Amino acid sequence: MVVEGFDLATGKTLWAYDAGPDAILPFQPPPLLGTYVVALPAPGGGMVALDLATGAHSPVPARAVAWCQPAVTYTAQVGWRDLNGQARYIRAGQPALQPCRATGATVATPKTVPGFVGTFVGTVVNGLTAWSESSRVVAAPLS
Repeated sequence: MVVEGFDLATGKTLWAYDAGPDAILPFQPPPLLGTYVVALPAPGGGMVALDLATGAHSPVPARAVAWCQPAVTYTAQVGWRDLNGQARYIRAGQPALQPCRATGATVATPKTVPGFVGTFVGTVVNGLTAWSESSRVVAAPLS
């Protein structure tokens, strides 16, 4: 899969990064490393930090904390009918945000969090950021 950055005025490709045959990328957002930086597979193995604004990329240290966006589902008491007429009760919620490795493996909540976590999906009050993980609400000071 090739990820590309475009000039919005002209449609011209500004940069391209070949992430390889990653089958999950179209269906789940990649781990976040910064406001415009995501973790993607490196061609020779490992992970790279790709700056979506510039196309610059560099290796991600194995112990780096990233932020994954797992899907959140819930069961509704009132169902809805799908195209086949079957009642469905499972609904999709907004994605959660939780600390992880660039590979997607979950990690413990860090003692402090980077500012982009608060501006991306959290709420920041007096230097404390609160955000929703897939099964709880968590808060930590900004780093």
